[in-house]
Amino acid sequence: MSLRVKVALQIVIMLVGALLISAAAIWSINGIEQDYDVALTGYEELRDVYGAVGSHMMMAQDSLMTSPGDRERALYHLQNARDRFELFRVSLRQFPRVGPHDVKAEEAIHLALAKAIEAAHSNSQDANDQAEVNAIETAMVQTGMFASRLLLRRRESALVSLL
Repeated sequence: MSLRVKVALQIVIMLVGALLISAAAIWSINGIEQDYDVALTGYEELRDVYGAVGSHMMMAQDSLMTSPGDRERALYHLQNARDRFELFRVSLRQFPRVGPHDVKAEEAIHLALAKAIEAAHSNSQDANDQAEVNAIETAMVQTGMFASRLLLRRRESALVSLL
């Protein structure tokens, strides 16, 4: 082999290597964009459910603990939490998300909110104050479970997208 052929071969190999590195960089940028979309969607879901709904449930629980006779205020916050959660569910139907959403967790939150509102509507004061606080705590636990399931689901989808 002549020197000219060897140099030409080395140049061609360097160009092919550079093209492979460029292709890998573009592929990783697309992967990062998908991961960012998944992370952004997860953040929006957490903000909607854990932030808006959870804060209203926390205010209802605080109002019951500080002034047990003020059930109307707790009921108001529980109804706001339910309305915020229903808006979240409607937005999921209207604007599909990047990944699948956890229907079981959403239904558990919906049922826990309904039970908390039902406990707030009951008439007897002494026994139902604690029952209402317990119902709100159950709804808050379900909201927390939604957040942890959401994080696990996002990690799984990120791992699948890498493969």
